[in-house]
Amino acid sequence: MKRTNMRLLTMAAGICLWMSRAGAVTVGELRVENHHGVVTVDQRDTPRLGWAVGAEGKRGVMQGAYRVVVASSAAALARDEGDLWDSGRVAGAASVLVVYGGKALAEGQVAYWKVKVWDQNGGESAWSETGMWRAGMARWEAKWIGFPGDDADKAPEAAPCFRHEFSVRAGLVHATAYVCGLGQYDLQLNGQKVGPAVLAPGWTNYARTCLYDTYDVTQQVREGANAVGVMLGNGMYNVLKVPGRYTKFVGTFGPPKVIAEIVCEYADGRREVVGTDGSWRTARGPVVFNHIYGGEDEDARKELEGWDAAGFADGQWKAAAEVEAPGDGKAQLVAAMEPAVVQAAVYPVVKESTPREGVRVFDFGQNMSGRPRLKVKGAAGAVVRLVPGELLGRDGQVTQRQSGSPEWFEYTCKGGREEVWAPRFSYYGFRYVQATVKGDATITGIDGIFTHADLPPAGTFKSSDATLNQIHTLINMAILSNAQSVLTDCPHREKLGWLEQGYLVGDAIMMNWDVSGLYAKTLLDMREAQTPDGLVPDIAPEYTQFAGGFRDAPEWGSAVVLDPWLMYTCYGDKGALANEYDAMKAYVGYLRGRSKEGIVGYGLGDWFDIGPGKPGPAQLTSLELTGTATFYRDLETLAAEARVLGKTEDAATLKKEAAAVKAAFNAAFFHADTGVYEKGSQTALAMPLAVGLVPDGQRARVLDNLVKEVRDAKNRVTAGDVGFSYVVKALTDGGRGDVLLDMALQGDGPGYVDQLRKGATTLTEAWDANPSDSQNHLMLGHIEAWFYRGLAGIQPVTGDDDAGFGQVTIAPQVVGTLQWVEASVETVRGKISSAWKKENGGLTLRVEVPGNVRARVVVPAEAAAAVKEGAVSAASAPGVTVLDASGGEVTLEVGSGTYVFRVDEQ
Repeated sequence: MKRTNMRLLTMAAGICLWMSRAGAVTVGELRVENHHGVVTVDQRDTPRLGWAVGAEGKRGVMQGAYRVVVASSAAALARDEGDLWDSGRVAGAASVLVVYGGKALAEGQVAYWKVKVWDQNGGESAWSETGMWRAGMARWEAKWIGFPGDDADKAPEAAPCFRHEFSVRAGLVHATAYVCGLGQYDLQLNGQKVGPAVLAPGWTNYARTCLYDTYDVTQQVREGANAVGVMLGNGMYNVLKVPGRYTKFVGTFGPPKVIAEIVCEYADGRREVVGTDGSWRTARGPVVFNHIYGGEDEDARKELEGWDAAGFADGQWKAAAEVEAPGDGKAQLVAAMEPAVVQAAVYPVVKESTPREGVRVFDFGQNMSGRPRLKVKGAAGAVVRLVPGELLGRDGQVTQRQSGSPEWFEYTCKGGREEVWAPRFSYYGFRYVQATVKGDATITGIDGIFTHADLPPAGTFKSSDATLNQIHTLINMAILSNAQSVLTDCPHREKLGWLEQGYLVGDAIMMNWDVSGLYAKTLLDMREAQTPDGLVPDIAPEYTQFAGGFRDAPEWGSAVVLDPWLMYTCYGDKGALANEYDAMKAYVGYLRGRSKEGIVGYGLGDWFDIGPGKPGPAQLTSLELTGTATFYRDLETLAAEARVLGKTEDAATLKKEAAAVKAAFNAAFFHADTGVYEKGSQTALAMPLAVGLVPDGQRARVLDNLVKEVRDAKNRVTAGDVGFSYVVKALTDGGRGDVLLDMALQGDGPGYVDQLRKGATTLTEAWDANPSDSQNHLMLGHIEAWFYRGLAGIQPVTGDDDAGFGQVTIAPQVVGTLQWVEASVETVRGKISSAWKKENGGLTLRVEVPGNVRARVVVPAEAAAAVKEGAVSAASAPGVTVLDASGGEVTLEVGSGTYVFRVDEQ
């Protein structure tokens, strides 16, 4: 499902976009398939609708019933006429991913919908604002086309351009463009770019699935003559070896090709389709080289001025060749489900240097994924070469030794006026750009364009400690840089979807950003990468096959089991479990086949832990321990997923197998006399705690040993990509936020502070920010989960009917010298926030809970009588119930509303 431009898709004047309110209960934040705005839903799918319930000045509001009305026009909806579906009044609290139960939509049809709710006491809301979705394409009249004579085996030539003129008559109501251009496309209509997307469409296994994008172009077409143009780049679709330019791997699905339709709908009911076919014209354009790894070159002297406007003379152009779909004609066209990659921010130059004559180096002050934007004035034929990089060498020039070399962007001037240029079909991870000029030209300006998936923000975090806030920013900039159409490991030398980070850093990612669409796309990628014997490779899409643990590591492939559970926990997406169940079960079967008496021991283990040798495969913890602990987690998770889906026999069988693996694990690795696992590394102690492998009665001893191991290491982290995720979880669950705070802030060795001191602006690949490693990886960002779940204490509770934050625990860890922490998360049910502050020797905790949510709030206090809410005792405050008071904590239950709890000095 593709989120499309809301401004363009608001097609009917007068659609109400304000929040309606009546009485205490309100409803808004409409979602389709967990997306805000307008989405395209494939006709093979049934749309699922969601909304948030709120309240004005009333606590404890729960939805008692709802009514959804879906209409074929905004006018019908305004009259409450559900000619597509009227659910009637439905009792219950369901508000997340409610399945549409109406008529099937025609191809390309827009559905308009709204909802009203009643609270548990019968109080009625006004109607919500209007939401919309569009039905996808069931069949295509258009044909795939390509440049005649293109051959996949020859070196890439200049990017092909395709154009077509068409006429629009009077009475146009809607015009919609559908396009899939492989590897990447740039769509133009009447001389203007269509939509904000760059590097579109999303990367897939093109032999099986090709994603198409949808754009409302009603405002871009005009009555009379129109022209549409498409330029194609190679992207991940056509990666060839080019001498002298960096290439990570070689692999092609064929030469570039495109399929597109513009559907025009008129007031008289007629529908006209303008589709790609052999009548389109084609020529080579000014992008003379483009390579997803090697960079991009444009010769502006070869610009086809006016080629995308009506009246252009294309008599010298060739007729486009009709070609078959990728995958020998078998690839399916599917509506894009992930957010588009867009130009998200522009960074100006903060510093310029000239390390040697003729060389200028521009510093944007921020490492980022993207491309430079050049302004230049010069003579025709003058050439500007831009070399991007993350670091400078000792000579002050850009180095690419750790990020993939050689890669550059090159522009040849047309001459005359000032020219502005940015690459279209390639990107890189960089902070610096080194520029050289050949010929008579002057660079008049340059910017750094930050491109990443257009993820809706979900979370906010800040604290009284400036360094923690810097770490938060460091991690988030790495997350964004690697949020493309796949979750990449780095934005330069690899750009591949390494799978382990999706679940190991998943809590941190999902607290900060709405990645429901991106993760849905990842599930597709994994399903299509899975081999017949059940193996899920370490990367998906699997554009190239690596060897050994770099293709088959249990900590990587297990994303196929663990990512869907994250989606269920965070977004309430039970469909993710159902759709992936066979793939999950097959992968667990694969691990079972590779196990020996319950022990799984192969792969990469705790990648990039800190040992005596160079970072890489695990050094401090055996492959058998991490592999088996992961296998156990898979079994337990799949059992839970089976239970949610009603597969009780599977659930029971899996629980029994998990118990056997637990026994084998403890027999192999646990030293009962000391409470130590294996050799006592941070990872070896944390993983059993975090996944539930520690025998009954032994958790306190193992936790103490983990704390001792950290303290003996002077609070330095030694766990790696896999293990540190479990260290964070074990210490969070064990109530040892004090230890995590010390680990985060220690500056005497490798860690987050060390990276900041060395000038990092994104999270680095290695703990020590080694300049021989990438300076922009997200894989070590696990501490971010503790910021939300530990310091702010916001933790979802997954029950049968409460997945997606239907129940939440707010149990902040008030630790160290921190004076205050503030955090919030926009969930599928509304905003949840937690903010605490030490003041006057006591503590104030402000909690915000949306409607339709129950929360347990844990306040550090010795007795319930010590906790006040507002001006009264919490025990007598409206909407507050005291559940427990023991162990220095008071546990309260609250419903929706805003609460301010205060504990005076004790």
